[in-house]
Amino acid sequence: MDLTPITQRISEKFAALGHQIEPAKVEEKLARMINEFGVPEEEAERSIVSDYSREFGLDEQIHPAAIASDAPDATPIAEVKIGDWATIEGVVTVLFESRSPSVAQSGILADQSGCIRFTVWAKAQAPALELGEWYRFESAAVDEFNSQPGFQVHSGTAIFPIQHDQLPDIETTPIADLKRGVVSFEGKVVSYTERSEGPVHIAGVIADGTGAIRFTIRRGDTAPEIEEGGWYQIEYAVADLYRGAMNLQFNAGTRITQISDDRSLRPAISPIAGIKPGIICIRVKVLQEYASSSERMFQSGTLGDESGTIRFVTWKDESAERLAPGMAYTIYYASADEFNGRLSLTLNGATCLPDDAAAINVTPIPERSAPETATLEGVVTVLFPPRTASIAQTGIFAHDSGVMRLTVWANAHAPTLQVGEWYRLESAVLDEYNSQKNIKVTSGTVVTPLSGETIPQIAVSPISDLKQGLVSLEGKVITYTPHAEGPVRAAGVIADNTGGIRFTIRQGEQVADIEAGGWYRFDYAIADLYRGAMNLQLNAVTRISPLPGDQTLQPAITQVAEIKPGIVSLHVKVVQEYESTSERILQSGILGDETGTIRFVTWKDDTTERLIPGKIYTIQYAAADEYNGRPSLTLNGSAVIADDAGAIEVKASGDEVIGALVHISPGSGLIKRCPVEGCGRVLTRQNYCQIHEIQPDFQYDLRIKGWLDNGRQTWDTIISREGVEKLLGLTLDSAKEMAENNPLGLETVYYHLCEELLGRYISCQGRVIENRLFSSSCSYLTFDSARHADLLNRSEVTSHE
Repeated sequence: MDLTPITQRISEKFAALGHQIEPAKVEEKLARMINEFGVPEEEAERSIVSDYSREFGLDEQIHPAAIASDAPDATPIAEVKIGDWATIEGVVTVLFESRSPSVAQSGILADQSGCIRFTVWAKAQAPALELGEWYRFESAAVDEFNSQPGFQVHSGTAIFPIQHDQLPDIETTPIADLKRGVVSFEGKVVSYTERSEGPVHIAGVIADGTGAIRFTIRRGDTAPEIEEGGWYQIEYAVADLYRGAMNLQFNAGTRITQISDDRSLRPAISPIAGIKPGIICIRVKVLQEYASSSERMFQSGTLGDESGTIRFVTWKDESAERLAPGMAYTIYYASADEFNGRLSLTLNGATCLPDDAAAINVTPIPERSAPETATLEGVVTVLFPPRTASIAQTGIFAHDSGVMRLTVWANAHAPTLQVGEWYRLESAVLDEYNSQKNIKVTSGTVVTPLSGETIPQIAVSPISDLKQGLVSLEGKVITYTPHAEGPVRAAGVIADNTGGIRFTIRQGEQVADIEAGGWYRFDYAIADLYRGAMNLQLNAVTRISPLPGDQTLQPAITQVAEIKPGIVSLHVKVVQEYESTSERILQSGILGDETGTIRFVTWKDDTTERLIPGKIYTIQYAAADEYNGRPSLTLNGSAVIADDAGAIEVKASGDEVIGALVHISPGSGLIKRCPVEGCGRVLTRQNYCQIHEIQPDFQYDLRIKGWLDNGRQTWDTIISREGVEKLLGLTLDSAKEMAENNPLGLETVYYHLCEELLGRYISCQGRVIENRLFSSSCSYLTFDSARHADLLNRSEVTSHE
């Protein structure tokens, strides 16, 4: 490839500004970027000009954007592919507030084919983009954002403003056919509402004979002169999805022209079964009206037609009108949204006209089954301020079999409940709240206060056997820590010979004094789950009695493989110490025993000491929690006793997953990583790092990204270089040689992986976090004839001639 014209052009530009550049060096840089790294010619030229401009301090006099271009065709946003260098034209529809000093601007760009997110890096020194303006971006690097393409504006990207008289023509489309992107259409403004607060200044609905659509004008955008009831031609509006429905955004670039000729609008009626999120018109009958559950709600109920039923709600405002049960209505331009996974209509702003009830045949709503009721005896532990006038009280009710949220309806006319008092609730209604059982006190519930001998007695349970609800236990207070701030006044650990449990005392609770090291009996404490572990709450209801005599406590040792969230004691060896990643951490690393390993951390405080790697310890009453889906220990507050005479053969921890490699994703094989210390991100095919831009001195690596499937479950799998080399017998150097000697380059290694591994059964050792497998050691599974025969025999298969 002859690079002389580009070399001369660059040299002449800088010579004109009084700076001489050696052409041989320029050509060497061009050849390396274009021939070795596959950078497009325009991008290579811009990158080199940008480098020399910064070197000579000429950023304002000569910028990559000022270089003449052959004006390559812009790629429609819908056709942009991840990993490409692209030329994109569109309008800036949204600008987000920057959360990092390395990002100058980020937002959404739209053209007539769709929308795409963009990021302008501060290093790019690009001109500031403005809302509603059109731009052309040349040599933008396209990468992935939330599994969708997004593009980066870097120092080599050229940005050209597009004048309004040069905008592309967009064909007028019926509202029902609008798709994401920049659109043009004609319609009538059905509603138009100004808002005094929030990011949206104006909202409303526009309709034609095919359908209707919401529109918004954000605060700060120039508001077009439109009126409710007028017909308009709308050009260069932006259509996009919001909560599953297509919505319009008008901005400074939107052209709005009033249509003067007289037009009539015949709305399109949708059957209920065909409703999707958005603005709809329907002919329905009012089947049912619900009792209001909020003072903000004007009316709610169920509507129906021949195809089905749907819930509706009308919120209180000056124009709200009540629908009559049994009557039929044609409802124009109601808002359909999802509510708890089901479609629901909001009638505010809609027009509801009476219709012929006899013309609508509705399938009756099936009768609801009678609600579940129960009689419970327990204590009110917490009361919350009610959020609506329809609720008299809400709180938490604890009894011997659990802890439940409690709601007392205002129309129940029940006696006022008090925190710390006991009650018997007869015929209380049980339902669910956030997938948990919930108690409702209704007009049919009998509430009886309990006191003295009528309060139920609860048997003492070992700590290891405690379950949710009111409990009684005996144990030693291992730790007791007062808190000066926050909702918790004191916290600590109580233990017996079966285990330990955390306890808390909230601010304001009148609880008998207890001391670390003392033995006590606790009656009517509340046990509940917190972050997967059983915890105790001591409050005014809890009766605390000191236990006489000197009692011994022998902590129950838990094996590492059996650790669950809670308080545990264990006998372990310090396997590994990590380098500290925070000034708040005293020490972190790995502990292990004969059953496995576990991560630990010790935070800096006045009493904690560092463990010695390779040494064995008995650790009493450490806190076990989950970290990234796996148990982790916090040693602060625990007793750590060195065991100089012990011996532990630690079992290597790890998960084994066996299955077929059913998919190998692009980005597998020989890859390039960013060489900047602490980064290591995978570079695009153009050697572009989303943080550190173009990196010619990259580092090669091997990996596999794919899906491992055992017929019952699929794991999103990443196999590191060590695992790839073991499976294929392919070293990193041989993979590089393979890529360099084949015209397909890096793709050669990817196709080699697919040919050798796709569909093969393998065993992978590593770590499983949620549904992802990280493995560095894999091996092939081979046919085992003895196991195959055993399986056939066990299945009692017989042959038939």
